[in-house]
Amino acid sequence: MSEILSKNAEMAKKMKDIINLRSEPVAIKLIRKGEPFPAGYDVPEKQHSHCQAVMAARNGEKLCMPLSAQGCMIGAS
Repeated sequence: MSEILSKNAEMAKKMKDIINLRSEPVAIKLIRKGEPFPAGYDVPEKQHSHCQAVMAARNGEKLCMPLSAQGCMIGAS
């Protein structure tokens, strides 16, 4: 595991313990236009709303959400 992932896992555990989270904390990275998406993330087969993507991430899914995967333009903005 890389140093960054290890540090993130440690911070996530602290957050869960301190504020009694029942699921994993979720991180969102905004990608600039033209910037490549990180490797290892899945684009959903069907469109998802932003809320659905966050819920999936809470359950351990690693999603890449380009505009074509956004089912709710309010959440995509």
